[in-house]
Amino acid sequence: MSTVLGRSTSRVELEDLLADAGGAMVMRDGQRVAAHFSSVAAELAVCRRSVGLAEQADVGTLELRGPAAAVQTVLQELAGQGPSSGAAVRAGEAWWCRLTPHRALVICAGEARDAVLASLVETAGETDGASVVDLSGDYAALLLIGPRAEELLRSSSLAADSPVPLPTGGLHLVSGRRPSLLLHEEQERFLVLVPRVHACEVWSRLLDAGRTHRLACVGRNALELLRAGGRSAACR
Repeated sequence: MSTVLGRSTSRVELEDLLADAGGAMVMRDGQRVAAHFSSVAAELAVCRRSVGLAEQADVGTLELRGPAAAVQTVLQELAGQGPSSGAAVRAGEAWWCRLTPHRALVICAGEARDAVLASLVETAGETDGASVVDLSGDYAALLLIGPRAEELLRSSSLAADSPVPLPTGGLHLVSGRRPSLLLHEEQERFLVLVPRVHACEVWSRLLDAGRTHRLACVGRNALELLRAGGRSAACR
């Protein structure tokens, strides 16, 4: 993939798309992100009343690979249980997502990535056949937060054939030309993990589908408040 000043072209394109949507772009942890699109209070209100769309630039995405028994062993050691294929569990600082018997994704906040990766590498190294790859630079993480989030997902086709409703902790693999992962993190909060080269297209698709759901873009400042206090408390 070509790069611009050490950053992928697709990352720069996504930053430009956020700016075009009205994002006030700032540098955070070495990345250019949208601090806000309107007022933080307005963005939090959207998360309570309809649906907010945000990009979460600091998500760590790690892949565990190996024979089914090896993957199961590592997951049991680090997550306390081995989720079945197509399911996820929250343990420690991460979501542990079993995609297939031979493959799992571990999704965590950026500040926890190094610690989670170190634990994964150590445990996989003690487990015959298991290996770990850091895919954080290959994926973009988009968030939908609010009571209309799942309805919007269905109207955008990203979750059209998922279980109804998708349970909390549920995974949905969006296959096809642009494979994505949909994770129902908690009530009214969905993470869309998409190959970074397709992030702009998926963002635009969600933005277009969200017009009938009163969607608004949400920036990093509001996300940090949501993370610190929980959606229901922060949106009061």
